[in-house]
Amino acid sequence: MILNKHAAGKGNIFIHSTLPPGLPSALFAEEPRFFFTIEYIFDSIYPNICRRREDIRRPAPGRRASQTRGEIYTMILQTALSVLIGYALGNFSPAFLLGKTKGYDVREEGSGNVGATNVFILLGKNAFFITALLDMFKAFAACRLCAAAFPALPTAAALGGAGCILGHIYPAALHFRGGKGLASMGGVILAWSWRWFFVFLALAAVIAFGTRYVCLAAPSVSVIFPLIYYWRTGMLASALILLAVAVPVFAKHWENFRRIRTGEEMRTSFIWDKEGELKRIGKWNPKTESQLDRRGR
Repeated sequence: MILNKHAAGKGNIFIHSTLPPGLPSALFAEEPRFFFTIEYIFDSIYPNICRRREDIRRPAPGRRASQTRGEIYTMILQTALSVLIGYALGNFSPAFLLGKTKGYDVREEGSGNVGATNVFILLGKNAFFITALLDMFKAFAACRLCAAAFPALPTAAALGGAGCILGHIYPAALHFRGGKGLASMGGVILAWSWRWFFVFLALAAVIAFGTRYVCLAAPSVSVIFPLIYYWRTGMLASALILLAVAVPVFAKHWENFRRIRTGEEMRTSFIWDKEGELKRIGKWNPKTESQLDRRGR
């Protein structure tokens, strides 16, 4: 396996090997149809896993075909486990737990979002930073854990990170009502490169303050990051997995897009003028604010 020049020597967990040449169709003639279908799918999804496709199509001298097929089934199992590990970690919700310590459910108060932004609305800046850091850490841990558990699977880190973001947005433990995924996406970027993490952090700030809407940062990063990742690593399979995360991210933000069109979405001025921004969109409730204050916000 050949490491990408950007990853080699830096301890990068997103490993890359060269794209192998195609094979004549005659090589498929003796394969059973079902097994050929499984091989074809995984050659398409993971074109860089084997040094040569012949390693799977034609067993090396002394190796039985069942041995190479076992490697494919192992690959399928590792792929599924990577996604499940990431999804399980994504179900951990610091926003929900912090809300419970104050006696309320973040799904029912504030914006109803189980993430750092709603925690900022309800609990303030300190709780916001704790929530954002923990959401980042769980995605970072998912990438590193899957890469360490399945070193032979080049897409393990991307699968774990994507699974974690999906678990954060649609957590089964909270009846599929989760956050928006920006902080968890930051954890995936950090697992890949701490330098690019700060680049994307600055980009998210520029988008949020430049457009005056924080909600536009996550959808933008979910599309831009996979493109930058592919440009820097050349790993198409992992880039496509990360790009697929943009689908649930956009779906989760669809209501925000609607509110932007109607003028009901909160702007970044909420950070320093909460009362004025809530009054602008017609959601200021002094009674609710006093209740939250009594709960120790």
